[in-house]
Amino acid sequence: MKKLVLLATLALLSLGISLNAQQMRGMNGRGQMMMQGKGMMQPGEMMKQKMGLTDEQSKKFDEIMFAQREKAIERRAEVQKLKLKMQKIAASENVDVNELKKLQNKIAEIHKNQMNARLDAWEKVNKILTPEQQKIWAQKLRMMSSGKFPMKKRGRRGFRGGMMMR
Repeated sequence: MKKLVLLATLALLSLGISLNAQQMRGMNGRGQMMMQGKGMMQPGEMMKQKMGLTDEQSKKFDEIMFAQREKAIERRAEVQKLKLKMQKIAASENVDVNELKKLQNKIAEIHKNQMNARLDAWEKVNKILTPEQQKIWAQKLRMMSSGKFPMKKRGRRGFRGGMMMR
């Protein structure tokens, strides 16, 4: 019975973490290009257009965002590995709750690092902008910090509109 309760708790924890990660990822949940009108747009294109970036600013913006997205992929992979490890422990004969707690704390730390990395990327972009562009970019930070991203439904899963911050 104790093992069943622990497995149920672990399943709920994993589901909560997974749903939170999907909400934070934005777009279609996989960081893929989104449909915009008749063509495809890379993540961030609408924001770049809205701010009116020069070619040089646009290049730097892309470098910052792609580096951020690459690190985010690595962090998500690490979280998935830790979740798998937790499932293996929970399915074993002798469940080590302390080890599960350690793994859970590692996952929480990775999520915290991801949020900090988003802010770092926001700051790097902010430094390449003019004062007028910074006002528009500040709106993005306000949305990030409030957790209120505009949502556009696409089928069951949906995706978040606007620029993706990973």
